[in-house]
Amino acid sequence: MRRYAAEAHSTGVIGRLDLAARQHHLTVDGPPWNGFPGEEVMPGELFLGGIATCAVELLQMFARDDALPLGEVSVCIWAEVDPEHQPHAGRIVFNRMEMRFLVNGLPQATAEELVERFKGR
Repeated sequence: MRRYAAEAHSTGVIGRLDLAARQHHLTVDGPPWNGFPGEEVMPGELFLGGIATCAVELLQMFARDDALPLGEVSVCIWAEVDPEHQPHAGRIVFNRMEMRFLVNGLPQATAEELVERFKGR
């Protein structure tokens, strides 16, 4: 069993939140297009950051388990939301998302295989 937990709490500033995960604390702002501060990391960025960090961590794990000489790994992720063109009424989802991987220390085919393993998870 693997368990993860986080807690978010409102603050005295509307749209500004405190996020806690274990002993770590972070201030999070709602986005300016919702009328919130948008100065700190925003929830959508945290969501994308979770995906990117998971990708890097899993590539490292796969390489370690396969005894591959993996070098630096970078993952850039971006997404777009078009509120006017949503596939489901009443729900806002990302319309487009893209990830770019930079994997050093491995042949191209091996790096691509690691990325495909991540995508299959």
